[in-house]
Amino acid sequence: YKKRIKNIDAEILSFAWKDYTILNDSKIEKTGVDFILDFTDSWDPSFGGQIIYTKNQGDGLTIPVIKNSLLLVKRNSKTRKFIKYINHHSKNNKRLLLIGKII
Repeated sequence: YKKRIKNIDAEILSFAWKDYTILNDSKIEKTGVDFILDFTDSWDPSFGGQIIYTKNQGDGLTIPVIKNSLLLVKRNSKTRKFIKYINHHSKNNKRLLLIGKII
């Protein structure tokens, strides 16, 4: 896969109990590659907070929580992502991510 990088857009996100993102159908992103750096030391999947990629057709790809990992996702303009609600089982634990896109 060869791609000339024109732009990189990224943000650091910290999630804790009651945090989540909303699936937004009106936000259209350009085709590109997403990258996710997971800096979370310890996270139990029962806490929630999974990253989900979907095309809004009932399908979905759940990204597993893997500490200190890098994930690359080739995405088209119809693909959206969101982060599931983090529940009370997380207590004082936080999920720390660097999420960005290569355009």
